[in-house]
Amino acid sequence: MKFQIAIGFNIPMARRTRRTYPDLKTYFAETGETQLEFARRYQRSQNWVSKVVNGQIEPAIRVALRISRETGVPLESLACRPDICAEAS
Repeated sequence: MKFQIAIGFNIPMARRTRRTYPDLKTYFAETGETQLEFARRYQRSQNWVSKVVNGQIEPAIRVALRISRETGVPLESLACRPDICAEAS
């Protein structure tokens, strides 16, 4: 089943989220999803997920967009490592 927005985008209902989370750490804590389950969903390793969560690496933009859309985590929290964000502010 799909939900069609007036401008013509089709979004699978199972992947839509109404809840938002400030970052992936909060997402994992509140949803109970494990890093391994998450890694399998995105065809990545648990080590990769851990590095993204801890801000050691940034996912590719397409992956970050998908994660943001499907989890409710803002794109900014996925695309900006803490050390870079701290220097910019």
